[in-house]
Amino acid sequence: MARFLRSLPSILAWAVVVSLCSFSQAELISARELVGKRSAHTRVHEYVYREDASLLPTPEILEVTRTVVEKGTDINYLDESGVWQRVNTDITLSSKPGYFLEATRQRAKVRFAPLGGMNAEYEIGGRSIHLGIRSLAYFDRSTGARRVLANVQNVDPRYGSAPNRIIYPGAFPGADVEYVNDNTILKQNVVLKDPQRLPAPAGLGMDASSTFLVVVTQIDCGGSERTLWGDGVNLESVAAMEAKKFTFRDNNGLIVHYLATGKAWDSAAPHRQLTVFKRVVREEGGIFLLEGIPYTTLAEMTFPVTIDYVEKTQSAVGSEVWDRSKTWWVSDQYTLNDGDHLVIQPGAVVKIGSDYDGNNDECIIVEDGAEVQAVGDPYMPIFITSLADEGNGVDVTEEAPAVGGYLSAFYFNEATDNPSEIKNCRFRYASHALYLYGSTLTEPVRDNVFAQNGNAIFLECDGGDSKHSIPETGPSRLNATNNLIYDCDCGVFAHAFAVDGYGTFGLELYANTIDDCNDAAVAVQRTDAGICMDLVTTDNIIADCDYGFYDPDEAPESWTLDLDNNGFSSVGSGESDWFTGMFAQGFWGSIEETGTTFDQDNGNGSYYLDSTSDFLDAGEGTLNGYVLANRTTIAPHHIDVNAPISSTAAWEILNDGEVDPDGLDLGYHHPRVDYLVADNAGSGDKTVAVTAQLTVDPGVVVSFFRPSNTAYLPILQFSGANAKLLAEGTATDMILFDSAYYLGTNFFGSRTANNDDVNSIQFYGATSTNHQIAFCIFRHFNVAIYQWAPSGATSLWNNPIENNMFECNNSCCCLYYYTNPQNNPLTIRNNLFVDWTGYAYLLGNAANDAGYYYSSRIITPLQRQLWIVPAWRVHQARGTRS
Repeated sequence: MARFLRSLPSILAWAVVVSLCSFSQAELISARELVGKRSAHTRVHEYVYREDASLLPTPEILEVTRTVVEKGTDINYLDESGVWQRVNTDITLSSKPGYFLEATRQRAKVRFAPLGGMNAEYEIGGRSIHLGIRSLAYFDRSTGARRVLANVQNVDPRYGSAPNRIIYPGAFPGADVEYVNDNTILKQNVVLKDPQRLPAPAGLGMDASSTFLVVVTQIDCGGSERTLWGDGVNLESVAAMEAKKFTFRDNNGLIVHYLATGKAWDSAAPHRQLTVFKRVVREEGGIFLLEGIPYTTLAEMTFPVTIDYVEKTQSAVGSEVWDRSKTWWVSDQYTLNDGDHLVIQPGAVVKIGSDYDGNNDECIIVEDGAEVQAVGDPYMPIFITSLADEGNGVDVTEEAPAVGGYLSAFYFNEATDNPSEIKNCRFRYASHALYLYGSTLTEPVRDNVFAQNGNAIFLECDGGDSKHSIPETGPSRLNATNNLIYDCDCGVFAHAFAVDGYGTFGLELYANTIDDCNDAAVAVQRTDAGICMDLVTTDNIIADCDYGFYDPDEAPESWTLDLDNNGFSSVGSGESDWFTGMFAQGFWGSIEETGTTFDQDNGNGSYYLDSTSDFLDAGEGTLNGYVLANRTTIAPHHIDVNAPISSTAAWEILNDGEVDPDGLDLGYHHPRVDYLVADNAGSGDKTVAVTAQLTVDPGVVVSFFRPSNTAYLPILQFSGANAKLLAEGTATDMILFDSAYYLGTNFFGSRTANNDDVNSIQFYGATSTNHQIAFCIFRHFNVAIYQWAPSGATSLWNNPIENNMFECNNSCCCLYYYTNPQNNPLTIRNNLFVDWTGYAYLLGNAANDAGYYYSSRIITPLQRQLWIVPAWRVHQARGTRS
């Protein structure tokens, strides 16, 4: 892991020009792992920064500690002394006689000998299972006949392309064998390079339609005291069995490890993988595993073709809660098994990826019977992104983020009727942000934002096939409602292979916006013509995609389609690209696409974004005339930096909830935001000047724009004798002031905006005595309330700052700076500080503190929102009080 972090928000420093306060840089002074907190699946890292507020009247150095919790299945192991050690999957020279190479610093130790005998040893808990690759063969499932095409050659293992890989080159004529060693997985890849080496089955008297090319591997459990089971049956009692996976159980019947589902892929589309057929047979000489793919499928693939065998350890993760006080880093595949339960709380940042293995297969795997609850709050979403994304959480790598830096956020693996909930999340930089493999989710995936991914949602499945009877994964079913998908290769991708007449997909898409996709908004790909899909799409906006609904094939086996009431804008070359291939055949009946097509520039203004600019004036409009009937979205009111508030103004709730009563927020895909402050900040112009009374009603949401150039961070500045802020919410209807980066989808100028949100409400010589700030929430600011008065100014305040919540703020939650505090008292009381670093108050004056009154405690209406409340601190020129 890189010993480097991006700069954190810093302590406020004072500059000569008050309206442009400068900020010092945080310096990383230590980064260490807290080894004593290791478990099988967890490492805890502590990062300490020094923030030097050297320009304060009395210099003060603040040390800020941030925590990264690293997660992965068995990323640590217990050595012989019972001490947790970090897994190292690197393969080195072996000291055990008969073996050339080994990897032993992990739970499952592996060793490799030359081919021709039992060439791989897999050891768990001192008990070994031996594996020996034997041959390539054709296998006819209808007759059980097997014809050997080539026996394995006597080849020594060599180091492969990475430290955890070895290769047996030329293991078969025209084929290599490669092993990949990960924390809990040993993969055996047979790489077929020469199609000329594979004769046609007919020439060998075999039926091509029922013939499989299989890799034959011998399994010896004799030294392990393990028994091999398939689908709940002990294989010692049967001669042969097919199953999705085969398990090795100890004498107590517990699963120790298993032969997991294998995949096959070709060089043309390695990300589209075919599940391999698996059978175990008992014959003279031992137990043999046959794994392979249909010859008819193989004949259509582009060589080289890889057939992957997978051996996994069985490891329990359990139930966990991930909160927002830390950065959660999934550095290796993290598997939730049957009975495991993961809760990710609102505001949490989850980073996925590895900076050392380079295989980009990291994800949270949800097996059948496991459950994940990733339910953010509309105003505090969950961020799931790349390890290299500096925009959220602690930056733990120097690399820049890239699409496909990790496999998936959540990979549902044959999870049937799974009750997991995914809501109000932001997904970025995955190959497939949400991956369903033969899985069905019973709860809608809704109110999420998918950006800069390969596929936002990827559904994949096998089907039971009358020609090949490949093991079924079961259908993949999903309801996606009110999501925003933009800047991805494809919105929703459904991939099926070798299916014939089985109900493989169920997909419901309601009120989503799919924008700026390189390929299609919705695409289907299949290897056989026979595919079944129940597809309902209603009230979706599709814009700036190469295709709308794309299917290159024809002749459906069975479809139930409802494709009504969708709006299109700039899709392909015109209406011919709205529905292609199968979708254009009309098997579903008529398409009720009536009225004018959706116009993203005029229909509802910039309904979400314009890819070439920051935030266009979205205006207020209805979508009734643009196919999408009975939908209305109201945009935030823009507060221009060039339009001072010089007369009495009142900010009220712009959308009282009567629009879209069903909860759908068609178009914008953000929670209600009433006012966007300084959306055109830049070029040195960032201040919205307020010289009159501004009243903010209870329940109003005010968002501060986050421009791409952090030198121009907007402020709402009150100055002069008539400037007054009256922001008084209620205990049940608080006012929210927040960063635009967290509230909106395009309320910030940079797609990679980091968390240094330094916007603020500033009082600069505002001499009114009756400001009111009560029952407000201030989130994601560096300095929430910033007060400055020139020398000799009169009192600013008569009313206390009370009953507010300052949450997820950085250097200072509330700042009071005044030249003569003894004569100008300020009362700050009953405020709640949640999940923050730095100071609760920064009193930047050398005079004594007789005029300051402060207390902090939990106020009852906010107790349920309390997660982390650090000890509050007050910094003054003459010292620090805690």
